[in-house]
Amino acid sequence: MNITQSLVDIGLNEKQAELYTYLLKQPKGSDQTAFIIAQKTALPRSTVYVLLEELESKKLVSSYKKNNVLHYLTANPSRLAKDLEEKQDILKSLLPTLENLSKDSAFSSSVRTFTGEKGIRIVFDDIYDDPHLKGIREFYTISHPRLLKYLSKSGYFAKKMEQKRKYNLHTKMIAPDLASTPLSKEYASDSHRETRYLTTPLAFEGTLIVYGKKTALFSHKDNEVYSIIVDSPAITEMFEGIFLCLWDLLPKATNK
Repeated sequence: MNITQSLVDIGLNEKQAELYTYLLKQPKGSDQTAFIIAQKTALPRSTVYVLLEELESKKLVSSYKKNNVLHYLTANPSRLAKDLEEKQDILKSLLPTLENLSKDSAFSSSVRTFTGEKGIRIVFDDIYDDPHLKGIREFYTISHPRLLKYLSKSGYFAKKMEQKRKYNLHTKMIAPDLASTPLSKEYASDSHRETRYLTTPLAFEGTLIVYGKKTALFSHKDNEVYSIIVDSPAITEMFEGIFLCLWDLLPKATNK
């Protein structure tokens, strides 16, 4: 076992761990002054003083004066376990507050942007992430058929739809009326999807998917596709409201 690395893993830095290990190895009752420690460890005396102060603050080292010179002793190694227990108690008491801060962060947001087919799959992997799906009952989607050419390869899209069925998720989908042709079966209404169609002059070129507290956006420009994840409950709520207003204005469709 690498003792120094193990001490680093539980919170000491490398120099603190080395000095603490050195002190533990010294015979009880031996004089351990900063001068002697610096000589034995080949560390600058100024560095030794700093490290000893840091170890004292962690209650791993204590000091006493003898002939007006500070001498240093190590605490019992069980102090390390006590220190970890104290930190764990603090974390336990703090955790509910941290979780509430996270829940209340409706106005915090992050935006991630990707390009190309790989970027689309990154976004769809986030949309259909299994743990995330457990908290969602319905997707809201404004979809353009241009996106399908990137998703239909190697059965990728079919696998995502299988995940959707697995969690019994429903989709409200708005699509341009050109998607209502028999060639676009991916848009047909079924037990897990209801599609309504926009007339061509009003149709969108991009795709929007509202899932949980996030929104995915896909835009085509200059023969490139841009994929965006907006992780913001407040912004997603706005997109959801816009979608539902538009949804209510469109008539129910019959599959062709």
